[in-house]
Parts: sequence; C-alpha cells; structure tokens
Amino acid sequence: MRALISIGTNSTRLLIARRAGSSWATVRQARRGTRLGEGLGPQGELRDEAMARTLDAAADFVALARPCAREIRAIATSAMRRARNAGALIEAMEARTGVRLEVIPGEAEARYSFVGALAGHGEGIAAGARVGVLDAGGGSTEFAVGTGRGLERSRSFEIGAVRLTESTPLRQDPPPAQALAAARERAHRAFEGLADLGAGVERLICVGGTATTCAAMLSLGAREGERVDGMVIARAEIAMLAERLAALTLAERRAVPGLPAQRADIIVGGLVVLEQAFTVLGVETATVSVHDLLLGYVIEGWPS
Repeated sequence: MRALISIGTNSTRLLIARRAGSSWATVRQARRGTRLGEGLGPQGELRDEAMARTLDAAADFVALARPCAREIRAIATSAMRRARNAGALIEAMEARTGVRLEVIPGEAEARYSFVGALAGHGEGIAAGARVGVLDAGGGSTEFAVGTGRGLERSRSFEIGAVRLTESTPLRQDPPPAQALAAARERAHRAFEGLADLGAGVERLICVGGTATTCAAMLSLGAREGERVDGMVIARAEIAMLAERLAALTLAERRAVPGLPAQRADIIVGGLVVLEQAFTVLGVETATVSVHDLLLGYVIEGWPS
C-alpha cells in the first residue's frame, strides 16, 4: 500500500491506497484544516504557528499510515511554492517524521488532479471527448484539459479561496455589501487565458475542498440526500450559495450544515473562484469528484 500526505494552503490531507488490479483503491482518507498559507501573500513567509499546525498534522498522518503502508511520501502545493522560508518546513518535517516533503509545480499539480479525477469518473466518457478538470484550492487554481487518452495541456492560476479572501473585503466579518462584487472582479481577472485553455471542453470535473464543500452543503439542503462524489453542480447554485453565505456573519456560517467550521471564513472566496471559472469557461454545470490530486500522484507521480 501507498500513503500520500498532501500539504495545501488550507488543508493537510492523507490518502492511503492499495493496488486493485490495474487501478488503485482508496483504503483511508483524512483531512485537517491547517491553513499553512495564512497571511502569506504573493512571496511572504510562512508563520511559525501555521508551520507548527501543519507539522503536527503531517506527523499524525505519518504515524497513522506507518502500520499499514509500505511507502509514505509527502507533497506540497501553492503555499510552499510561494514561501521564502519553505525550506524550514521541509527540514522540520524530515527531522520529525523521516519523510521528505516534495514541492510540486503548479502544472504538475494540475496534471495529477486530471489523472485522479479521470480515474474516479472517466468511465463512460468517450475516448476522444474533451474533458476539463478544475482544482480550486486555497492558494491557486489548476486547470487541465485532455481526453480519455491522456492530458493535453494544463496551467496553474494564482487565485484560490484563502488568497482571494485575504486580499479583498471578504476578510471582514461580515463582509460589506460591495465585497462580493470586488471579489468576483478580482477572480475574473486572475483567470486570463482560461477561456482559450478550455476551448472545446465537453465535460467539466471539479475537485478540491471548495467543490466538495459546495456539494455537501447542497446535499444537506436543497438537494438533500444526494452523494457528494459524482454530484452535478450548477453555476447558478454556486452563485446562490456565495450570495447567501456572504450575507452571514462568521458565527452564522459555522452553523451551516455541510460547511466545516475551519472553512467558514474562506468559503465565499472559494465559491467565487469556482463561479468565475465557470463563467470564463462558459459552462453551466460540472461533476464533483473526491478523486483528485492525491490519487493522481499515487497513480502517476510515484517514483518507480
């Protein structure tokens, strides 16, 4: 079995997977909100308390994986790509757990998300059909395009739920009336080039915490009982949720079913990122997948 720890801008996650014939099956998943990218900015430094939270989560996940996984690896994404002091966390994690943290480029992150999403939801898609995979994260958003035959192109965009929230009036509690419009404008600008990249896409798959949280809120609300994995979400539903949640205080958002308390302060920013990506791509609906970057790395990124 393989165990992979992924350190993102907002969350630290664990996937334990075992080979099942020619594919990989999920044995266990875990997630902890660690907010490594808190206050980071474009080229800032990771805060000591954020690194401590993240290191504690990573160490707990390594301990959880060791009894059952022969191989343990760890990857990091946007916050570690930007931080001037990323090396400090790499050294601290290796010293504490014995696992070396690999910081992956944005284009590789997009590729692994594509591979993971199609491993979970590629069945039934015609071999030549063009598929887009959108991974809206905390610090960046990745988009990859390809077919059932493989990836064609990918790109990482410097916009995510944490970064959009911290750089706009969405950070206020509650956000002022103009906050949503300002966030939408900023996110739209950040997606320059996305329309050309996604031209001709026939099906869109969304992965990442914002997409799955959006589906979870819908499954416990207007679409009660629907499963998160495989749910088709509409741009209109995303916009409606963003507008409803932007009108609430942080305390009120934390009481919303399906919305983890740790994500309550950045959920509006994340929904705006999703909504604007849909808008730029000219799509109205997408399928939500829980199979994402981690599974894709286990399949394609693992060193032989």
